[in-house]
Parts: sequence; structure tokens; C-alpha cells
Amino acid sequence: MIKHMLGNAAVGQYAAAVRVSEAFYFIPFGLTSSLFPAIVEAKKKGEQVYYDRLRALNCLLIWVSLLMVAAFGIFGKSLIAVFFGEAYARPLEF
Repeated sequence: MIKHMLGNAAVGQYAAAVRVSEAFYFIPFGLTSSLFPAIVEAKKKGEQVYYDRLRALNCLLIWVSLLMVAAFGIFGKSLIAVFFGEAYARPLEF
């Protein structure tokens, strides 16, 4: 659909951006995997402790996501240029 609407260059830029963003999937996965035992243990201690830990995990994930968005906003073009070349970092011309 992107190819038909915007052309081949847009497809290339989209593919490069998806690759870079997928590289950072491990951060929330690692956080949730490492904190899962503490959350299970909190469930055994009581409902309030469990919900407090879930709330803390969600807050942590939100802050990490916001930091990642800010980093992509600031360094996104540089990351694309380093990993895929300068041609992918140039803005599209319509």
C-alpha cells in the first residue's frame, strides 16, 4: 500500500525504520521478564502488594517508552544513516 501511495523510496524508509524500532523490543521484554518473579511473589503476599507492583511496572514501562520515543525523535535520522546509509536518512520528496 505504501508503494502505491508514496513510491519505492517510502517503502525503503519504512522498512529501515521498522528494523531499527524492532531492535529495541528487547527492553520492555527484558524488564517484564526480570520483574515477573517479584510480581508473582507479591500476589502471594496480598492483593495490595500485587497491584502496587503491577502499577510500578507499568509506570516503569511508560517512562522507558517515553525515553525511547525521545531518543528516536532526537537521534532517529542519525541511527538510520549509520545503520542503512545516508540515502535512507534523507526526507522523501513528494
